[in-house]
Amino acid sequence: MPISRLSRPVLGALAGGVVAAFLIGIGLLRALFAMAGGRSVHLTGAFPELLAYATSFVVSGALVGALWPVRKYAVGRVGIWLLGMAVVVLAIMRMEEGPFSAWSTGDVWLSVVLTVLFGLAAAFGFERA
Repeated sequence: MPISRLSRPVLGALAGGVVAAFLIGIGLLRALFAMAGGRSVHLTGAFPELLAYATSFVVSGALVGALWPVRKYAVGRVGIWLLGMAVVVLAIMRMEEGPFSAWSTGDVWLSVVLTVLFGLAAAFGFERA
C-alpha cells in the first residue's frame, strides 16, 4: 500500500523520534556506567537540552518525510539527508555555542563540515538499503 503525502511527514517525525530516543538512551547508559564506575555525572538542567535534541530529530524526520518524493532525483537523494542533518547539527551547535549571533566563524564552519559529513553518511546509509 503506497504511503500518502500527508502521512510521510508524520512517519518521518516518528522515525526521527525513535532515533532520538535511541541516541538519548545510549547517552543515559553511558552515564549509568560512568556512575557505576564511581565517576560523578551531573544531569542538572539536561531536560531542556534533551528536549531540544529530540525535537530537532523529530523536525528533521518530518522534513525528510515531506520531501521524500524528491528521492527520484540523484540530487534529491542526497539533498534531503543533508537538509535533515543540518536541522540536527544546527540544534546541537545552538545548544553548545549559544545564539547564532554569538557564533564565531569557526562555529559556522564546524556546522557546515558536520552537516556534510553526517548528511552524506545518512544518504549513503539509508539510500543503500
